[in-house]
Amino acid sequence: MTPRALCALLALAAALPACSHRSEPASGPDGAAIAAEPAPGENPETSDATEEPREAEPSPSPERPDDAFLAGSAGDVTLLRIFADNFLELAARERLQAYHLTRAVLTARDIAFDQVHQDGVETRRFLENLLAGGLPSDPALEIRLWCYLKQMWIHGGFFDRLTGRKLATGFSVEEIKRAAALASAAGLELDLNKGEPLEVKLSRLTASLFEPARLTGAIAPPPAAKDDLPGATANLYAGIVPRDLVGFAEQHPRNSRLIRVDGQPFEEVFRAGDRRRKIPPGRYAVELSRVIQRLQDAQLIAPRAQREYLAALIEHFQSGEPEAFRNAARLWSEADLTVEAGLGFLDLTLDARRQKGVFAGMVGVRDTPPDALLDSLLAQWQQFEASLPEKARPERPSEAPRATALQLLAFTGRLDSPCPIAFYLPEDGGSGAEPPRRVVLFSNVIESCRRALDLPVARLLVPPEEQAGVVAALGNGAFILRALREIPGRFLGHPGSGPRGILRGLDETLQAARAELIALWLLYHPRLLELHWLQPDEPRRLSLFWAAAAVSHQALGRSEVLDPKALGQRLALRYLMEKARVVAIEKREARYFVAIPDAEAFQREVGLLLSRIDRMRAQGRRTQALSFIERYGTPPVWPELDAVEKQLRAGGLRRMAACLMPRLIPQKDEAGKVRDAVLSYEESLEQQLLRLRRY
Repeated sequence: MTPRALCALLALAAALPACSHRSEPASGPDGAAIAAEPAPGENPETSDATEEPREAEPSPSPERPDDAFLAGSAGDVTLLRIFADNFLELAARERLQAYHLTRAVLTARDIAFDQVHQDGVETRRFLENLLAGGLPSDPALEIRLWCYLKQMWIHGGFFDRLTGRKLATGFSVEEIKRAAALASAAGLELDLNKGEPLEVKLSRLTASLFEPARLTGAIAPPPAAKDDLPGATANLYAGIVPRDLVGFAEQHPRNSRLIRVDGQPFEEVFRAGDRRRKIPPGRYAVELSRVIQRLQDAQLIAPRAQREYLAALIEHFQSGEPEAFRNAARLWSEADLTVEAGLGFLDLTLDARRQKGVFAGMVGVRDTPPDALLDSLLAQWQQFEASLPEKARPERPSEAPRATALQLLAFTGRLDSPCPIAFYLPEDGGSGAEPPRRVVLFSNVIESCRRALDLPVARLLVPPEEQAGVVAALGNGAFILRALREIPGRFLGHPGSGPRGILRGLDETLQAARAELIALWLLYHPRLLELHWLQPDEPRRLSLFWAAAAVSHQALGRSEVLDPKALGQRLALRYLMEKARVVAIEKREARYFVAIPDAEAFQREVGLLLSRIDRMRAQGRRTQALSFIERYGTPPVWPELDAVEKQLRAGGLRRMAACLMPRLIPQKDEAGKVRDAVLSYEESLEQQLLRLRRY
């Protein structure tokens, strides 16, 4: 039985049924209703077929083969399709609500691009316009330009999101100038500023694309020198050095950019303004005004609880006041909605001060069966906490957040993208320094990852005698393992990190490693068997899968990483392999497999490492934390990795994965007013990029 069916049973019966939970691999054609694609270059607002508004009838989710979840690749990135079958079960009013909310989220994507770097939006738009008409006289160059543009979309800017390095362009300055000349001669609109010659624009953009000194990284490491401001390489500060901030009290720490005015730091507040209340517009006023318009469209048809949330969010985007956002977050955490949206300046990972927020947003549809599983999981919170290793237990019991399972429709920003698993909207707009009131898990993203990534890893790296059991365990285990990592893993116990700020720049990595370990530890909790979430021996099989997946990430991505989640997983794996020696890579004939020779020893060492990390965090042992991260956070040099990488790449796996969003197509009445929306899953990445440039 899949997680969907298992959760339905949990929701329908208070008793604990003794049932099998196996499922056969899904097969058969994609049965989803797909709307016809408009011709290239057509406006989606005007080209879609008119359709009378209708109420959706419940429809069973179509069975799909594994390859239906694959949408190709872009460089060393696997592209995944995500399906939102619950959208078909919504009433027309709810589908229209989802359409407007999706437009609001996607309308804001330029904000995040600009926050990463001041030339990000202009460069991306230039490439999009350049490629919209094609380069028939130079198809080889067109392919290379497309490759770079797709990398910009996947990584959210000029930088690799895992390593922080500048993306390689794959083309030269002379080639992009030639492409621009061809496009200009063909009459394409290249978005030139008024009175600006093409040569001037090219000179400015090529500096961002090609000059190493112009861009130095977009995942904020600790400052290299006393005069370096963390996050200064992103577009979050301008002309500010650390000494400028001594004694300076920020009124809008999350939603502002710090600049220098008359020699003093000044907050450029992110707000649309309100002429009636004499609130002046701020930075991103145009973009936020468009977001507000879409939110107001959704307000007109939203249920009361969501209208109140959207009203508070609109107030925040108009006035820029943090209190309005805190009110919005509170209302969102308390609402029980079918169509959910969360957006704001939430992502603090670009700023090592962890003050400045980059825009992030999502829209999703409630997925009731896995939602019931999460409710049942959170009901075990105190038992889970009591089961932690003694030295990892908190002094005071922690409080479980609310958790919701959604089928993702749209997302924007860099927060946990390009394949988002979870979304948090903390009350204070932070990134997790305090537990959020609400956590969202994207069940359809997890399912796409299971079908397109997890199963191939299991078949390539799990020993033959274990493969069938691991594949079966992943039927439920893929969701459970990620749920344990993203909710109790991140927030169970939630110990402090010593004296304030002493672990700055390190604690997110330690938290990420801790989340991996807590998930592995809780797999063996007896309640998972009692509730029939897992069957006997499946905790061991899922631990083996975790080890195989972690080894695959190291084999395919052997470079320095700054992303905290990737680094946290590396810390846990290298320690368990090299220090504890409870994970091994074995050669059998011509192939390599990952093994856990002693499951009890593996579980014991997971607990010991979890206790060690919690002691470092609770006591603020910065020197010890630095030493630990330096020892186990560098790329591994295991002699088997070359062969393992070759084996994985022969099986079609790549270093990263990114999700393509479904397309919501508006349906209009005879008067041309949007009354409904349908979903399409047919877009390629190129089509999606060119469509979104019109938002």
